[in-house]
Amino acid sequence: MTFLRPQGQQKRPCRRQPAGFILVPPSRITDRREVILKLEGRSGKYEQRFLPKKVLQNDIFDTQGSAATGNNQYLVYKAVPSILINFTETQFLKDFPKYQDRFDKLKCCILIPTYNNAGTLKRVVGEVLGYTENVLVINDGSTDNTSKILEDFSGVEKLEIPVNKGKGNALRLGFKAAELMGYNYAISMDSDGQHFPDDLPVFLDALEERQPTDPDLLVIGSRKMDHPSVPDKSSFGNRCSSFWFQVETGVDLQDTQCGYRLYPLNTVNHLNLTTSRFELEIEVIVKAAWEGVDVKNLPVKVLYDPEERVTHFRPFQDVVRITLLNIWFVFAAFFYIYPRNLLRKLLKEKDLEGVPKKPFSDTNYPMD
Repeated sequence: MTFLRPQGQQKRPCRRQPAGFILVPPSRITDRREVILKLEGRSGKYEQRFLPKKVLQNDIFDTQGSAATGNNQYLVYKAVPSILINFTETQFLKDFPKYQDRFDKLKCCILIPTYNNAGTLKRVVGEVLGYTENVLVINDGSTDNTSKILEDFSGVEKLEIPVNKGKGNALRLGFKAAELMGYNYAISMDSDGQHFPDDLPVFLDALEERQPTDPDLLVIGSRKMDHPSVPDKSSFGNRCSSFWFQVETGVDLQDTQCGYRLYPLNTVNHLNLTTSRFELEIEVIVKAAWEGVDVKNLPVKVLYDPEERVTHFRPFQDVVRITLLNIWFVFAAFFYIYPRNLLRKLLKEKDLEGVPKKPFSDTNYPMD
């Protein structure tokens, strides 16, 4: 809790001791809301912010007392307010992040890699903070005013890469940093404004439905690629990518290129990832599927705004890199992965042959 004093002003005692209390109607406040009290004293105007965790009916708040004790759990402490004359206004500000509890429980965060997206970055980060404070922005060597924009978000974790090395490299560093910060999962979002933060429950719901015995989960947002706003080249490229992904893994997906994803951090950080640009988003899902991760699509919205969207995808160089990667994956799949999986299946069946089956008894399954 911070008590803000106008610069250059010193605390001066009042000649008389005002009550300094305010009665906050319980209907005006919840346990997930930030509150600001505007105060007026002899030395000037002040603001007191606090984040109450629990409010009972007709609680009396003494902000000077709570600031002095450093306890903001109930804010019902009585003290002599030496500089307060009266409370001039009680203003209820923004709600706490909407899904903060769910993100904390799942140990999940948001990863936002960005490179020269200053036109949309502030809006994207600001909207995400309405849902969770678990945000890590990876500035991939931006040369615009990205760093200045991020300075306004003091509560957001930032990872600065001095020289741009590609989205894949930024994601790999973000995965490692997020796991070191104690997270188990990360949801990646693009900073160009095409992803909607209100789709975050799609990924959280999938995580919450997962059982402890289920395989690790990697979710890729599935865009409506036939929407008129989706460029034809994006739709065609996605169909080709999904086809080759099925050839390489046997998994049928509708969208393999969406950057809105849920990653299991421990798993992806143990994959041997070697690419550094856009092709990493193909490499990581193919190698995760080869390791038995449940890779699946879930529907999300997408916005392609030609006026504000900035893409750094290079039509020739990046397509060539992705094509060469898929050629390698096809060879690896047919000459190593598929034979390996077949051998594992045969060995598992052989091991089960020696396990005696339990005889069926109708006494164990009584019928009405």
